[in-house]
This record gives sequence, C-alpha cells and structure tokens, in this order.
Amino acid sequence: MAGAVSRPARLLSRHQVGGQLSLVALDVDAQHQASFVTPGQYAELTIDGKDGYFALASTMLAAPWELIVRDSGGASRALLTAPIGTELLLSSALGKGFPVEVAEQQPAVIAVTGSAISVLRPLLAHREARGDLQRTYVFVGARSIAETPLAAELTTWAQKGAHVWLATSRSGAADSATTNEGSLALVRVVTGYVQNALNAAVASGDAPAGAVAFAAGHAEMLRALTGLSSVYTNV
Repeated sequence: MAGAVSRPARLLSRHQVGGQLSLVALDVDAQHQASFVTPGQYAELTIDGKDGYFALASTMLAAPWELIVRDSGGASRALLTAPIGTELLLSSALGKGFPVEVAEQQPAVIAVTGSAISVLRPLLAHREARGDLQRTYVFVGARSIAETPLAAELTTWAQKGAHVWLATSRSGAADSATTNEGSLALVRVVTGYVQNALNAAVASGDAPAGAVAFAAGHAEMLRALTGLSSVYTNV
C-alpha cells in the first residue's frame, strides 16, 4: 500500500503447519503491537528487496506477529528461506479488518481456504474472549486430511466449543483413521469444497441460516456462499 510507514522487524522463527504452509513469527516493536486491533488486518513487509502483503495470524495487541505463508515466490519465498534473525521492514497493521462487532452475542460463520486460514486464529480468539465460541461455525478447506493446516488447533477450538468442519477436495482410504483417532477426531470432515460444505450445513440446519459470515480465500468460494445474512471479507 503506497504511503504505508514501515519500521524494522526481525525474522524470529518458522515451522511447517501442514498443507504446504508455514507459520512465520516476527519480532515486532510496541508500535506494531498496538496497531493490531481487529481480526482480518494485514501488513506490508519488505525482505531481501521484495515486497508483500500478509494477513496477521497472531494474538492482537501482542508480540510476536505471526503469518501463515505459502511459497508463491517473491517476499513469501524470502520469508521461508532467509536465515532466522534476518531484519526486514514491516508496516503497522493495515486495513479495517472484519466488523466483528456485528456478530457479538450472535451466531457467526467463518469460512477460509488456503493461506487465508491466517484470519481464523484472531477471529476465534476474539469470539472466545467474548463468550461466543459455541455460537461459531468454522469451515476450513484443504486438499486432504493429511494436508490440513493447523490440524491440532482446529481440534483444540472444537474442544472449546466451536463447531468445526473440514472440507477436503480429495479423500483417501487412510483418512478415516486420522479422523476417528487422530488430531481431527472432533472435526466434521466432508468431501468437497468449503462453499458446498457450508451451504449444505445451512440447508440441513447444522449451521444457522441467516448468520453473519466472515470469509477469506478463493474468489469462487466467496461468490458461492448462500443462506447467510451478510458475508464480510477482509479486503
């Protein structure tokens, strides 16, 4: 974003989280921390001469900042290959994020695909802090169970009361054991795309019709969501 003021930050750590995605942590200053106030905000960074925009995946008003990154070249590849400790330039949190206040004390749907799963973590933390987790319906897309990003976290949120679906575009014989006994034991797994899983859940009554939705990911998914009162994106 032209005119965004950037300040130094440092590459703190990274590790793979499934689905060819990595969780990247950045050491940020107090001004950075104070600027992240709403789920769905993002930041601009420059590393090794390459610029990129990344949704923030960490706790608001805190450090470190975390990003969920897929190698798509440019700044994302630099984040995934630069030595730990590398310095970079990082803007404050940008954008208005999601209007989370419209769903307080109300049912809400969250639908995410790909690296846009970044927005899920602060959204769920916000909903939990306000006592709304049991009124939260989460739909995550992945190619298969084996490639599910943040699988253990999805189960943790389900244990805490969120209603969690995993929509896999592929299925395999080995998946059933993972679902029944592994890290996704409490997650409802269906074959298909996120928009199909969500629309079917609304039609069957498993997810509330007319709920507010917060969504991030593929454009075709965003266009295909139905049965909801409003669909908000973070862009």
